[in-house]
Amino acid sequence: LGKACEALVWLPLKMAPLYYAWSLGTKASYLDSALLFGGARYVATGRGFAIEHEGFTGLWRLYFPSHFEPALELSFLAIFYYVLARPSLAMYLRETWSIHLLSLSFLYTPFIFNPLGFDYTRLKADFKEWQDWMHCSDPFDSRRSWY
Repeated sequence: LGKACEALVWLPLKMAPLYYAWSLGTKASYLDSALLFGGARYVATGRGFAIEHEGFTGLWRLYFPSHFEPALELSFLAIFYYVLARPSLAMYLRETWSIHLLSLSFLYTPFIFNPLGFDYTRLKADFKEWQDWMHCSDPFDSRRSWY
């Protein structure tokens, strides 16, 4: 009972529910892709877990279609519901807390669990790389431009 109570306290502090929702979104995205386009087979890569730092632009390119876009759509729809239905704030939060939690999970989990994501020098370099990526005018190279 003592270990269960300890886990009950530590799991939310470690942001495990956010990571769990995000990992389910990843699995759902791959399942959706396999059902729509085929190719549902295992391809062995010989690699283990990736424990390397990824920059803002790499995370954006990797997770935009599977996580960021659905999160932005869900957030927009929740706000749209609030504007149209005009419920009281307490009622709105009671009805949509799970949507906001899922959206926050999809938007911020890749950045929170990025190795060395909060190291100041890497954060500064990532931000500079992201600014260069946003201001690049070469539309044919996705590694250098966002559009």
